[in-house]
Amino acid sequence: AAAPDEAEVEVRHTPRQPGQAWAVAETANFRIFHNQSKDIAEKAARVAEAARATAAKKWFGDAPPAWNPRCDIYLHATAQDYSLATRQPPQLAGHSSVGQAGGRVVSRRIDLHCDDPNLFVGVLPHETTHVVLAGNFGGRILPHWADEGMAVLSEPRDRVELHLHNLPHHRDAGELFAVAELMQMDQYPDGKRIGAFYAESVSLVEFLSKQKGPQTFARFMRDGLQSGYESALQKYYDIRGFDDLQQRWQR
Repeated sequence: AAAPDEAEVEVRHTPRQPGQAWAVAETANFRIFHNQSKDIAEKAARVAEAARATAAKKWFGDAPPAWNPRCDIYLHATAQDYSLATRQPPQLAGHSSVGQAGGRVVSRRIDLHCDDPNLFVGVLPHETTHVVLAGNFGGRILPHWADEGMAVLSEPRDRVELHLHNLPHHRDAGELFAVAELMQMDQYPDGKRIGAFYAESVSLVEFLSKQKGPQTFARFMRDGLQSGYESALQKYYDIRGFDDLQQRWQR
């Protein structure tokens, strides 16, 4: 389903006030904290609203109700500013954080830096998708493989292909995970296998999503988190457990 045109998004601007660190641009669902031009802040606001609507319709079938609380987006000027403010490595393009309590989302935040050339094309849609997904799986936390695979698939196709192109190399190097291991991992792998993790996660999410559509995949994940992946594989895809999935995916 098509997202609303960016031009349709209403953006309200508040210039930086004396004693304040940020100017603010606001939409119905986002607050953009920035020290950039009005045009850049407005572009971020419009891209975020469009990405929110696109991700929600793709995975859940409809646009979500207005977010309360809204998602705060911090636009740091440079990678170094981003790293100093967030204590994340400057090589990271950005990250999102969502607080949940009692089965509901209580905070939403995205941190980005404006010197990344893919800021509006890939990074902001990716991080917005993470925020959209949070809180939609029966009070459970979406595992990293599904969360990252679904977020990468929000990016342009050439960026998705960058991950998939590396699959044969990771396979030949013995770096891929057994499907059962990948789907039940609680943490990100160490740095040596992070490329394989992303490539395989994107591939597996896309493989299952193409079987019966993205919304069926989201329902599969919700049931899988509650009652186990193998029973959910049988229910939604007529796949008889992890070994059967492994063979089908490898083919």
